[in-house]
Amino acid sequence: MKTVQIPRLTTSSIVQGTLLGLALWLQSPLQAQVLNSASLSRSPVPINEDFAVTVQLTPNSNTVWCGMRVEYGDGRTQDIRVGSDGFQSLPLKLTHRYGGSGDYNIRIFGRYMSRGLKSAIPCEGAPISLPVKVIDPAVGEAARRLEEQAQREQNERNRMRQDEERLARERQSLEAQRKALEEREQQAKERELAERERVLREREAALSRKAQETAPPKPAAPPAAPAAKPAPAAKPAATGF
Repeated sequence: MKTVQIPRLTTSSIVQGTLLGLALWLQSPLQAQVLNSASLSRSPVPINEDFAVTVQLTPNSNTVWCGMRVEYGDGRTQDIRVGSDGFQSLPLKLTHRYGGSGDYNIRIFGRYMSRGLKSAIPCEGAPISLPVKVIDPAVGEAARRLEEQAQREQNERNRMRQDEERLARERQSLEAQRKALEEREQQAKERELAERERVLREREAALSRKAQETAPPKPAAPPAAPAAKPAPAAKPAATGF
């Protein structure tokens, strides 16, 4: 059997291949694809659960490969060679997960990737910044329960206040009814007393008329005595000198 000798790759050969690939790109009029936009599959994102980041690129007429880097804001990065490594169709679908809650910022930007003959020039376009809010479902559930409890307590306070207002209105209504009843009773008593007084006056008047009708006639008064004659005036006494 004949043994086939495979040449070993050395550092110098890799560097030479990289430089050769870069020189070829610099001499060609090729243009990389352009970063357009990015979006999240959901927001907010629960911790320890996968979510998707969709990256939209605009292919040009040459449709060359390009390199890009994704920084997820939690210390992890992902270098992507668009057109290979499983990223051959657009838009790109990336998957990530966070291990802790908080606010993160995903940055996507073009980056030169050195891979020898498969090196890639940076994707064109301005860097993309994508804010991500990551929540802990357990904390969110506890907060939801607290909010529901607070809402129930508020509803109970509202109900108690409404009951107090209703009872106050009922007390006012009963007080008004009591006063109206007392006034009607007082008026009825006054009418009854007035009626009794009227009946008594009529009885007294009837008795008085009856007494006058049945009383005997009074005796005639005796004739008046003649008036006495006045006494004669006394004569003055004679005075002698």
